[in-house]
Amino acid sequence: MAQKIDNTWQSLDRASALQGPLLVMHGTKDALIPIEMGRQIFAAAPSVQKQLIVAKRAGHTDLWRSTVLPRLWQFIDQFALR
Repeated sequence: MAQKIDNTWQSLDRASALQGPLLVMHGTKDALIPIEMGRQIFAAAPSVQKQLIVAKRAGHTDLWRSTVLPRLWQFIDQFALR
């Protein structure tokens, strides 16, 4: 059963203005925000420096897995020193 969110973020509307690096991390079992929303934000962003990390069987708050963390740090390291 999906949870109800009282506040909304206009992420999809604003994604088209993103020019810098973008990392979207999303769990396939996210009951709060459907993964399709993460995919739409990723697709809408024109940045060429973007990455989508899909965590299989992860929910909204348990993305921190051994398969995800190295990719997160790699993305941060790629752009942190620029």
